[in-house]
Amino acid sequence: MLLGNLRTCDRVVDLHPRFKKLFDYILTHDLLDEPAGIIEVDGREIFINNQSLDKAPKQPLEVHNKYIDIQVLLSGSERIGLRHRDDISTYYQPYDEAKDVAFSDEEPEWFVDLRPGDFVILWPEDGHAPAMGEGPIRKFIAKILL
Repeated sequence: MLLGNLRTCDRVVDLHPRFKKLFDYILTHDLLDEPAGIIEVDGREIFINNQSLDKAPKQPLEVHNKYIDIQVLLSGSERIGLRHRDDISTYYQPYDEAKDVAFSDEEPEWFVDLRPGDFVILWPEDGHAPAMGEGPIRKFIAKILL
């Protein structure tokens, strides 16, 4: 897991060959005013799920195998719970290859709090429970094919 802010995202663009293209897109588009939905940046290799949603006090942990998540908060505040994938022992929904996700109801071990402009990069080893708390938020989840 890596926590950052869009003001300094140039520090992370070299971590993966597709990060620069994603962050160039993010910095040149006003995603807060874009409608909710899927935005294809580079087909299924880089796409964005732009969302308006209500947070919940408890969220399930999720893990992915094929994609890196880059979750960016656009408005509101958000808490994301985290637990290392190796420390998750049970899944109530086993891995679904078509959706690239498995879900567990185990508790997160630590949390990060996001403000608008903050992002978190979640690798396949990072179990994460996004959108924790109360109230509405705007955010997007960029999916980067490994």
